[in-house]
Amino acid sequence: MIEAKAKALDALLRAAANELPFIQLVAKRHPLWSHKWLKDKKHRAAVRIASDVPEDSALLLVTVEWLPRSRPGDWYLVGVAEKALGTTEIEFHHTAQNGTALRWNYPPRKHDGLNAKRAKRFAAKYPLGQAHIAFPTSVDAVSIFVEEIQELVADRRRADALGTLEGAKHIPPDSANNDAGFPEGEEFQRYIVHRHRERKLRMAKINEVLESTGGLACEVPGCTFDFKKTYGALGDGFAHVHHITPLSSLKGIRITKLDDLAIVCANCHAMIHLGGKSRSLIEVSPTHQP
Repeated sequence: MIEAKAKALDALLRAAANELPFIQLVAKRHPLWSHKWLKDKKHRAAVRIASDVPEDSALLLVTVEWLPRSRPGDWYLVGVAEKALGTTEIEFHHTAQNGTALRWNYPPRKHDGLNAKRAKRFAAKYPLGQAHIAFPTSVDAVSIFVEEIQELVADRRRADALGTLEGAKHIPPDSANNDAGFPEGEEFQRYIVHRHRERKLRMAKINEVLESTGGLACEVPGCTFDFKKTYGALGDGFAHVHHITPLSSLKGIRITKLDDLAIVCANCHAMIHLGGKSRSLIEVSPTHQP
């Protein structure tokens, strides 16, 4: 991505670290800064994203000019597990959808003859093996942005673990009855207060709407945008999922049901959170505007 995009993303991540309890700025003395893949490269601040799975390592995100000699001015958003700084989990630098999203291609590279199966498993959720994550436009949108990156990292690990003994523990259990809801907002004391967010909630909402309507049309009145209808196979199964009640406003434990969520398109989602606010669906409706 161009430096201007990296700078804007860095500013939002810094702001989120001041407002969202599960995001922290990485200290200057952290081992990350002396690691060989980052040393002597231009970079911006890094943030630490707490994991909602106790045994998982926190994820560190940093924007860096990844290849300063061969590709100067090309900035990456790099994600790395805090307990394994030597291996990056994700490296975003391609943009998509007219610069409104980051794109990442899954590259299975093991030497065990199972890479085709890994690619197929990943593509079952991400068409063509490509993941698209919209750039955040507000602090509230940053929480969605980092959650989707965490989900992508988890999916990449599950695909990588195919065919290994370690892979067994990465296979998610069958989802429970959706009507039961999922716990969100549970506070943990691990130096920060972290609101527990079940990543499977997003997919449960998408699956419910697909089963009931056969598509993923934006629920903002007067919009009805559907990624699949516009982008074909590339957009199949893709949509933004909006929390009608922002998680940043929750205190303590809240049980979020699927009815608390709405399917929206990227443009409407950006308008909902423009300026750091959280507007109702009707407020951003094209038919509601003067």
